[in-house]
Amino acid sequence: MPLLTLNEMISKLKQIYSTHDDPPVNYIFANNYFFTDFQRTPARTTPSLATGSTREDVESRLMTLRYRWRAPLSGYGYAVKSIVDPQACLRMHNHYCWAVTPAYESRGYVEVVNETVAVNQHYKRCHLNQTECSSAIKAATFDVVTMARYRARLVANVVDQIRAIFNQSPSEFLRRITHKTEVGDKVSGTAKG
Repeated sequence: MPLLTLNEMISKLKQIYSTHDDPPVNYIFANNYFFTDFQRTPARTTPSLATGSTREDVESRLMTLRYRWRAPLSGYGYAVKSIVDPQACLRMHNHYCWAVTPAYESRGYVEVVNETVAVNQHYKRCHLNQTECSSAIKAATFDVVTMARYRARLVANVVDQIRAIFNQSPSEFLRRITHKTEVGDKVSGTAKG
């Protein structure tokens, strides 16, 4: 059964490592890259902000639904991201805890979480060298499981959060950010037209 929330994942990790005398300070995750250089998945709809439904407007803009070509999983230790026990860490790097408090020194510093439990999904331009990016594109597979399965729930959650955070309807919010992007493009001289 898939883990749908961060709390569910933390509970699963605690369950997996509950038999250890000293549970780890860091849980590190391999990266799954969905490079924006890869072919974009066509939107199911192409609504206009004036006439499209709120859910269609949001759905057509979500990177997690637009980019579904997955590069091979990154190798062990490459730019990992982690979840750290906040009571244990003295010095934190953006990838893992470098030093722990004396009370946690007996615990294992790092536990590599199996990819069947969880991975970190990145949506960004390919940051590798040209040869590696080309190889990643050739080896990419289309993700038919992860985000498409949760499309309706994902879109509904984003709609709810736009309302809660910005106190605007998603259509109002999207019109505002689209206008800001267009104004920024004109100021920087990159406007098309």
